[in-house]
Amino acid sequence: MDGTINEAQQRWLNWVQITSVSLRREDTAGGVGSSASGCLIQYRGRRFVVAAKHAVSGKGWCIEIGFDPRLDKTEVWRLQGFNVVGEMRKGQGLEDMRVFDCCFEEISHTVQPVFEHRTPRGVFSERQLRPVFNTDLTTRPRHGQQYAFAGEIKPEKHGGNWMADHATYPGLTYLSSEGEIHTFVLPVKHPGHAEFRGCSGAPIVGEDARSVNRSTRERG
Repeated sequence: MDGTINEAQQRWLNWVQITSVSLRREDTAGGVGSSASGCLIQYRGRRFVVAAKHAVSGKGWCIEIGFDPRLDKTEVWRLQGFNVVGEMRKGQGLEDMRVFDCCFEEISHTVQPVFEHRTPRGVFSERQLRPVFNTDLTTRPRHGQQYAFAGEIKPEKHGGNWMADHATYPGLTYLSSEGEIHTFVLPVKHPGHAEFRGCSGAPIVGEDARSVNRSTRERG
């Protein structure tokens, strides 16, 4: 973006901010051990959370649902364990399987995370339902469209309340595809992966409000 944002673009950016779901894993002391992002999809009447395999290794992950004022703590949905996605050709063994940087778990239709910007100083946004993307798994990026992704970084736990900074990265342009890998170009020099820590697994969404389902990489 060139710094000038019209009303339609602002509405889109506000929507981008809520498109990912926050994935958390506690450490042995009950604090924030690891964090990542994911995407909720509806496929053939079933609901799944999809994430990046490299970001959610191990057990103990949960989806952050939202703050429950009755309990004065953040509600979570605990996951049983992600399934990986791979490709194996006829006649090959498991050792020859090509594993993609993608994983998923089926969840209940009752799982409906909300977005709410909370800090130790108070609440600074209204509660909004995070979207569930209906998909047939054929969505592909298009040239000439602007893309963006968003996630939560630097998570902290204050008592029973999970909090984090919200980061939105617009202005991505689609460059090319090679198999399941889609390459996008950032509008600025890549700031380093530390600035994105916690965003891995977030959906890359276009101005048409659709998500890109396959593995992605960014360049800048």
